[in-house]
Amino acid sequence: MKFIITEEEKNRIRGLYEYVDESDTFLDQFSRIYGVPMEDAESINFSSGQTQMDIVKNTLMGPLKIPTIEHAREKGRLDRLLQELLSFYKGDTGLKGSVSEEQKLWLNDFIEILKVIKPQIENYAQGLPQEKVLVKVGDPNYLPSTEVLQSVKSGLDRYSQGLPQEKINTTNDSTYDYKLSDDKYYYSLKGQNNWVEANGKGLESIKSKVTFS
Repeated sequence: MKFIITEEEKNRIRGLYEYVDESDTFLDQFSRIYGVPMEDAESINFSSGQTQMDIVKNTLMGPLKIPTIEHAREKGRLDRLLQELLSFYKGDTGLKGSVSEEQKLWLNDFIEILKVIKPQIENYAQGLPQEKVLVKVGDPNYLPSTEVLQSVKSGLDRYSQGLPQEKINTTNDSTYDYKLSDDKYYYSLKGQNNWVEANGKGLESIKSKVTFS
């Protein structure tokens, strides 16, 4: 596959290899590669051991959602971004020794996630028909399509229509997940995404005890 890139894009990629600041952190380098402001990147949880759904919520449905859509509008741009992230992961770019083992584990998971849902995001951003994505059940490097791709698509649809984004809390307790959408509160057994609208005392309990950031 052959990519045609602008001179501006060439200079940006060249800068990733040539620019080194001894004070750079993992966050500095990641935000520069992805093209997001530092204040947005700072809200991402880069710790390892997260579920794939948690990573999606914290990135592609969070501060990286809009820049990812913008990248996806340009044909081949997400492929180049993946190559840049992979080079960063391997230590070919950026400051040597600035990435911890935990950050490398997170970065590897994020790269694998972006690879899987890239066709969906590109088709959405470019106005093309959605393709079915085959996933390998039980393989930790792949995502369950029914849980993740539908959630990402829902978030993208709401964004395109100018609607407020859904907010989900999966850390309040060990039994339920909670969702705030269109000023309505929902709950689901943890990890199942079978949302039931809360009412009565349950609604009051969620309002008083569950926070949505």
